Amino acid sequence: AGEGESVTLLAGEFILLWPGEAHMPGMAIDEPACVRKIVVKIAAGLP
Repeated sequence: AGEGESVTLLAGEFILLWPGEAHMPGMAIDEPACVRKIVVKIAAGLP
């Protein structure tokens, strides 16, 4: 595995990740914090 890009999210922000995109949930910069996670699946055949 190689190095990738990092994205820092602030309170109230979100990110969309597509299938196959690697991610590292649970990472923290200064100290651990509560994070809400939601997974929504959309059929690939939609226009």
